[in-house]
Amino acid sequence: MFGFKPDQTPTKNDPRVKDTIIQFLAKYFRTKPNNALIFVCDTSDKRQDARFKIFNNWFDENSKISAEDFNILKTDISFCDENDTNCAHASLLISIHNPALNKIMIAFQELDRNFRAKYDNE
Repeated sequence: MFGFKPDQTPTKNDPRVKDTIIQFLAKYFRTKPNNALIFVCDTSDKRQDARFKIFNNWFDENSKISAEDFNILKTDISFCDENDTNCAHASLLISIHNPALNKIMIAFQELDRNFRAKYDNE
């Protein structure tokens, strides 16, 4: 008889994950500059802050290294509970060549304002 137990060793950062995600984003926006991408950090295991921080670090590192190939703007919003102890994080990624850049950025910021207004009124 045998069984499986969850591995209790801490998750290690694998640089291939970062490289894969950054390469995907660079290719995505190079081939589809009129698109935008919104991602939300998973909150199911309460590790969303760590995910948000590591992606921000990856993005900042890469944008400094290869600015000519990585013409992507990133803006963030965070929705927190009344104690600011549990936050959900979302980011908008958009090519600087997107003809609707300003409209999309304004819409994303409006989403943040609308959510905060609704949350504050509850």
